[in-house]
Parts: sequence; structure tokens; C-alpha cells
Amino acid sequence: MPQNLPLRQRPIDIFFAIVFTLFIITSCIADMLPTVGIDFTQPNGTFLVDSNYWYAHDADPLFMHPPGKFLMGWGILPSVPERFLDQALSQLEMASELAIAFGGKRYLSGYITFDTPERWAAHFGDEWPRVLAAKGKYDPDGILSPGFIQYA
Repeated sequence: MPQNLPLRQRPIDIFFAIVFTLFIITSCIADMLPTVGIDFTQPNGTFLVDSNYWYAHDADPLFMHPPGKFLMGWGILPSVPERFLDQALSQLEMASELAIAFGGKRYLSGYITFDTPERWAAHFGDEWPRVLAAKGKYDPDGILSPGFIQYA
């Protein structure tokens, strides 16, 4: 049976420990800045604010969210007996439509029922041409997730 090596003899583990520690520290800073009232939605010349802004301000430009400074998320994660599946899916669709009617956006994971190009365009708003351009450039033959997003 091999003996465990001391940490000083495992440089890759030291590297990952340092990277993970830096990740924890930067994540804590990013979470604490708004908590103490520091706005980092725009750079202001302060190292902590600027570094957080440049790190995250456009990290996911196609993560659609309602306009405004604050975002609230909620999820429904049901466990449903098969005999109630149709009823549950209908209820989920009603909850989705209600959230959209109040200006919300869907997190595009799981059960999505956008079945027309118009619904997808409404979800992506001004970014819809960008989605279409990316699809045309990177997947012109439509082999990635065929049928998920209705383009035309």
C-alpha cells in the first residue's frame, strides 16, 4: 500500500490550494462589496471595485435579466409522481408565463417551452440578432441542440 506523500512533495496540490484560496478570497470580496454599500456596477478608480467590475461585468452577456440594479431569482424544483406530470407541467408553464408577464426572464435550464421564434426573440430582446449571428457562425448546419431554440 503506497504511503501518502507530505504536501511539500506534491507541487500540483500546492498549486491548486493556492488557486482555490485565491478564488475563495475574491469571491468573498465580490460578495461583501455590495453588502457594505459599495457599488461595483461601474469602475470608479478603486482597485477592489475596478477588479470586480472588469472580472464580472460582461462575463455572460446572454444571461438575460430584467433591467435594474437588483435581481431576484427563484426556482421551482418539483418531484412529481408520473400520474401528475401533465398537471405539474401545466402549472410550471403558468408560473413561467406569470413571471414573464411581470417583466421577468427565464433561466434557460431545464423545462423550457418557448416554441416560437417570437418567444425566443422576446426573451433575448436586443441581443436576439447576436444570438442569430452566433448560431449562423458557429452552428450553420444546426447540429448543436437541434430544435431547442426556434430560429425561424
